[in-house]
Amino acid sequence: PPLQQQQQGLSWLLQITSWSRMDVARLARGAMRRAEAAYRVAVLLNLVAFLRTGTFRSVLERVCGMRLVYQEARMTRVISFEYLNRQLVWQELSEVLLF
Repeated sequence: PPLQQQQQGLSWLLQITSWSRMDVARLARGAMRRAEAAYRVAVLLNLVAFLRTGTFRSVLERVCGMRLVYQEARMTRVISFEYLNRQLVWQELSEVLLF
């Protein structure tokens, strides 16, 4: 019967497409895992290079060649420790009150 053959052909076609979708999904997952592993290695190598040279803080900065530089080289660098001091005071106060 032609109708039964059409149904079998359609079911066969659906099975093939579902298998191919699963294969594509499996391949995509594998590619993503490899990309993530490569990125982790790149981050580790960038960290080692940053600790040695101090030039690029992240992989993205290294890939793009971006560096943080001051507009004026002789500009005084003023660091405010007010926030840090406040944080330390509150931390010590909370430890004293809790114990």
